[in-house]
Amino acid sequence: MKLTEKRKKSLTAKRTIKIFMESLCGLMMEKPFDKVTVSDICETSMIPRATFYNYFEDKYDLLNTYCEEFVKRPSRVVLAEEPSDFSCRSLQKILMVVDEEHEFLQRIAQLNEHGVVFQQMKEAMEQEVLNLYNEGSIPPAPIPQELDAKIIAASVIAVCQWWLSNYEDYTAQDILVFFSNKLTTLKQC
Repeated sequence: MKLTEKRKKSLTAKRTIKIFMESLCGLMMEKPFDKVTVSDICETSMIPRATFYNYFEDKYDLLNTYCEEFVKRPSRVVLAEEPSDFSCRSLQKILMVVDEEHEFLQRIAQLNEHGVVFQQMKEAMEQEVLNLYNEGSIPPAPIPQELDAKIIAASVIAVCQWWLSNYEDYTAQDILVFFSNKLTTLKQC
């Protein structure tokens, strides 16, 4: 993103970025990301292209900003009952967000099955995991943090993509049970 940290925090910048992200999301409900243009985004948001380029390098930069915001949402979720295992707790929060946004995410998955959207989500999630390590929010792992971040992000995205394609058959609780059982099996190795 082109904005400085100070400018990103201004109310006007937040509002403009939100409008651009909402426009991008609306367009991605209609067509694959690779078919969305900056002109489409600006026309939908009713904001001039020059303003778009004051905030973003290109549509990929906007997508990256959206993905960064999306992967931060689970950290704001409050659970009624917090599981003791960090992985289960994190997945439960992620699944709650995916459940809330399932129609949008299913459509994105359909239109962008092997595209850049979920790759960007994975990369944003890797960075978020590394940030959580740096904050001390994640207990130390017996492997390098970068590798752990890649494993966590790839696993979470794969689980979410699978659940989105099987959403009618399984609940978030079912997915948590599958995940918990898999963790138990892995710990036995």
